[in-house]
Amino acid sequence: MTKPKSNSILLSADTSDEFSRALERLDVQVPSRAEMRTTDHVERHTVARLLTTLPKDRFDYPLSISHGDTPDFRLTMGSRTVGIEHTEGITENEAHAQALRAKGNGPSVYFVPHPKLVEAKKSSKQLILEIQADEPSEPWFGDSAERDWAQFMRHFLQRKAVAFNRSEFEKFSQNWLVIYDNLPLPHVDLEKAAALLFENLNSTDGFSDFDHIFVVSGQDVCEFSIHGQTIHRSAALTTE
Repeated sequence: MTKPKSNSILLSADTSDEFSRALERLDVQVPSRAEMRTTDHVERHTVARLLTTLPKDRFDYPLSISHGDTPDFRLTMGSRTVGIEHTEGITENEAHAQALRAKGNGPSVYFVPHPKLVEAKKSSKQLILEIQADEPSEPWFGDSAERDWAQFMRHFLQRKAVAFNRSEFEKFSQNWLVIYDNLPLPHVDLEKAAALLFENLNSTDGFSDFDHIFVVSGQDVCEFSIHGQTIHRSAALTTE
């Protein structure tokens, strides 16, 4: 059984200006998959992107955010606490393939793989052979990339909802999920993809677990709740 992480304070602030300065000082470097990248690196970067992007009037002071487990973050504002759970939006095989490419396997420019929602786990040997062959996958037509995106984001949400409903997961008056979109797809019209995802969530009780669902996608953050959807334009954060 994995020992839960203890909660450590990432930052605290008494004013909006202090909050902005604390976010600027936060270490959000993410090593490549070929290096010593950890889940903590990705979680810290993603939550910093989220907090940097959301309108500052969403926050009350004094404010602090701690990094732990079940949920991954606790955002405390005065007397209330928001639980923030994180997940990386990528398939297991593609994450493994990205690590193998980062170690020098295959060409530096390659065909975008077509991700599959359900796929058996592949070995390193099998993935390396596929990477070196670099064969084109089935193409995307019309809005199929946007539909794939919406389907996968809903899948990542459902996967996290299982963890959320376990007894050890601490619940708060507000519970957020943030998805770091690292899914390999061709150009996605984010407004169209977000509309498709919201339609799915709204028609299938998709907000029964998390009150707000955020997808960090490139320089943008998509927000979904029972009140609607919006796309927040993000300030750039330094990553490697």
